[in-house]
Amino acid sequence: MTKEYYSKNLSELKRAWACPSCTNIARRKNENTPVRNQFEILSEEADMSCDDLLPNTSGTDSDSRMFQQASIRTSANKQLSLVSETPCSISYERFGELLDFKLESIRVTLAADIKKEITAAIENLKDEFTRTTDFLASEQRDIQDKLASVDSTITSLESENIKLRTEMNELKRRLQTLEKSSRCRNIEIHSVPERKTENLFAIFEKLCKEIKVSTPNTDILSIRRVAKINSLLWSPISKGCYLKPVASIPADSKATFILDFLSLCNLSQFNHVKNKNERLLDLVLCTSDVICVEPVEESLTRLDRHHPPLSIKVEGNIPTKQMKLNSRTKRYNFNKCDYAKVKAAILEKDWSIILQSNDVNLAIQEFYEFLNGVICKYTPIYRGNKGNLPHWYSPALRRCLLEKIKYHSRFKKYKNPRDYDAFSMLRSRCKKLEKECYRSFVSRTEECLSSNIKCFWKFVNSKKGSNGLPQTMKLDGVISSDGQVIAELFSGFFGTVFENSSSISTDAMEHVNAKERSPNKQTDLMMTRVFRCFAVFCLNNSCGGHVMSSVYRCKGSPSNSLRA
Repeated sequence: MTKEYYSKNLSELKRAWACPSCTNIARRKNENTPVRNQFEILSEEADMSCDDLLPNTSGTDSDSRMFQQASIRTSANKQLSLVSETPCSISYERFGELLDFKLESIRVTLAADIKKEITAAIENLKDEFTRTTDFLASEQRDIQDKLASVDSTITSLESENIKLRTEMNELKRRLQTLEKSSRCRNIEIHSVPERKTENLFAIFEKLCKEIKVSTPNTDILSIRRVAKINSLLWSPISKGCYLKPVASIPADSKATFILDFLSLCNLSQFNHVKNKNERLLDLVLCTSDVICVEPVEESLTRLDRHHPPLSIKVEGNIPTKQMKLNSRTKRYNFNKCDYAKVKAAILEKDWSIILQSNDVNLAIQEFYEFLNGVICKYTPIYRGNKGNLPHWYSPALRRCLLEKIKYHSRFKKYKNPRDYDAFSMLRSRCKKLEKECYRSFVSRTEECLSSNIKCFWKFVNSKKGSNGLPQTMKLDGVISSDGQVIAELFSGFFGTVFENSSSISTDAMEHVNAKERSPNKQTDLMMTRVFRCFAVFCLNNSCGGHVMSSVYRCKGSPSNSLRA
C-alpha cells in the first residue's frame, strides 16, 4: 500500500479495521452476572496490516480497483450483518452504521420536503406578484383615462371661460353706454328733507324758482328718491359695546360695499343712538373697543331729527402701532428719468378719449393708469441704501470711513505699524471731511429754507433725538413756543402753494359755460389749460402726487412749450 493511497482512503480503511481483542468476547446468556473483561494475549504472528485487502499494490489503477471491490464486499457484508444480527447483540460499530444510515435517509427526506415547500411558496409568491402587477396596471390605465378626460374638460372650460369673459366685457361696455345715454339728462339733488306726504314735483318746481331756472313739466320724465341702505340693520352683541350688522343684504348693494370696507380696515361700529325715524344714519367706526357712544340730552343748537347729537367717549388709551419703513424698498429715481420721451408720450396721447367720460372717477382712473405706465417705462428703479450714516455724508466721506474701518481691523489682527499709520491718516481725513460736509449741509439748508422746505425737515430730523418737534420754532424773524402760533406760522408758509389760485380757477372754470357744452353735455377740457395749470404749481413747497414727485412734474410736463 502506498502512502498516497493511504492518505486518500483513510476513512474507508478505518472502517475496515478490526481489533482481535475486541471481537474475542464470549457470548453470555441474559444473566445479571457481569462479564469480566478478558483480553487475549496477541501472538507475535498476528498480522495488523491491510495488505490482505489489497493483494496487489503495485499500481495506482490496480489499487483503486481492489479498493472498490473491497468496499463493495464490505457494504454487502454490512447489510447482511445488519439483517442477520439481533438488536440485543448489536455492536457499537453496527449502531453507528445504522445511525448514519438513518440520519442520511432523514436528511434526504428533509431536503426533499424543504425543497417542495420552498417551491410551493415561490409559486404562490409569483401568483400574488402577478395579480398585484395586473391590478396596478389596470389602475394606471384607469388613471390615464381619467386624466385624459380631465384635460379635455379643462380645455373646454378654459375656452368657455374666455368666451364668457369676452361676452361679459361686451355687456359691460354696452351697459356703460346705456347708462351714460340714460343719465345724460339726470339731475341728482342732495340734502332734501324727507316727509311722509310730500310732492316731489312741487319740491322740484320750488327749487327751480329759487335758482331762477324755468323747467316745464313736459321735460320732466320722472322724479324719485334714491333708495337708502334699508337692508343694513345693527344689533348689539353679548360681549363688547360695538354692534354687528344683521339682515339679508342683496348683492351689489351699498351695504355690501360698506361691509367690505369695514372688514378690510378691521373697523367696528359703535353708534346705537337712533334718530326719530328709528334709523341709524350716523356710524361711529373704530378699530379698538374703547369707544363709548351716548345720546346728548341737552344741546346748544337746534336738534336735527335725522342726525341727533352724540357724545363719544374714549375709555382708556387707543393702542397705536408705528409703521416700520423699509429703507431697501424699490423707489423711482426721477433725477435719471428720460424726460424727453416722457414729454413725447404725453403729447402723443389723445386726451379727448380719456376725458370724454361723464364719470369723473373713471376719467381720473384712466389718467393715472396712463401716467403710471409712462413713469414705469421711462423712470429707473433703485433700492434705498440701508445704513446708519447721516444723509448729508458725501460719497468721498463714506469711502474714507470704509477704508478707515478696513485698516483698523487689519491692525487689530496683524499688529502691523504701517496699518496703524494708514488708520491714523484716514481718521484725521475723515474728521476734516465730516466738518466740511456738515458746514455745507447747514449752509445749503439755510439757503433753501425759503424755497424748499424739505431741506429744512431733513435738517430737523438729523438733529433731533426723538420723533417730537422742537419746543421753539422760528420763521421770518418770528420766534414762538406756543403751539397755536407755530401752527399759524406753518399755515402761512404752506399757503404760498395757493398764491396763484385765482389764475388757475379763472382758466379752469372757463369750460363750465353752458353755451360751449356739447349736445351730450360732456365735459370739454382744453389741454392747453391743463398744462397751464401744471405750470403754475409751486413745486418746491408742494408734496407731490402719489408716485409722481415735484421734479417729475417740473421736468416731465410739456407746459413750457404750451404757455400762452
